[in-house]
Amino acid sequence: MRRPHLLGLTAAVSLSAGLAQAEPQAELFAAIRAGDAAGVERLIGADPALLRARDASGATPLVAAAFKRLGIGFQRPEDNPVFALIARRISEPDLVEACLLGRRAQVVSAIAADPQLVKTATPNGRTLLHYAAYVGDAALVDALADRGADLDAPAAGVFLSPPIVQAILGGRMATLERLIARGANVNARLDDGSTPLHEAAQLGEEAMVRALIQAGADPKALRRDGRSPRDLAAARGHARIAELLDGLG
Repeated sequence: MRRPHLLGLTAAVSLSAGLAQAEPQAELFAAIRAGDAAGVERLIGADPALLRARDASGATPLVAAAFKRLGIGFQRPEDNPVFALIARRISEPDLVEACLLGRRAQVVSAIAADPQLVKTATPNGRTLLHYAAYVGDAALVDALADRGADLDAPAAGVFLSPPIVQAILGGRMATLERLIARGANVNARLDDGSTPLHEAAQLGEEAMVRALIQAGADPKALRRDGRSPRDLAAARGHARIAELLDGLG
């Protein structure tokens, strides 16, 4: 009588266990994207280890919640109940999570002990500076820049987005001004040819549009599809911004 192939059985058991683990992870990230706070609470309550899960892009649940889509932009983390729910349950954040949670002392202490950590990036290419800019921690932006963070680092996995664009997406005027003052490129290009001015114009951020123009942003810059910042503002119904850019164009 033939004995079972033990190696094959072990592999089958491992595969089955992996699939079983993947199912709640996939369900968790789906709930985060849907803004389903009850579903997120149920899943994390059943298995707190899911707080350290990673999605296909390498994001933890907290990072995924921080970038919840809202129209063409994002819902601010502080306005997102799912982000708040997850944040309350994280006792030992990694450096990226610490940036999102405003735990500046943890980040500054870590990069002081190991300066190379200032280059920390997630798989999508966002650096610590991207995350600090997105949540509007201007003091942390300064601390990271003082220790050599690249002001114009293009995040390959998010359209070559530099930190200045993350500040715009987060609606962080003070942080935008801080990055400009430190020399961030106001005419940086994303992979579709967009500039920071395109992003601010289509999001209706008039104060940011004015700050970028004052800093030397080109109002006549065209994306690869031929559209200008003025075109995007008009298409989104931001008449005041379109009028402003008309006068400059």
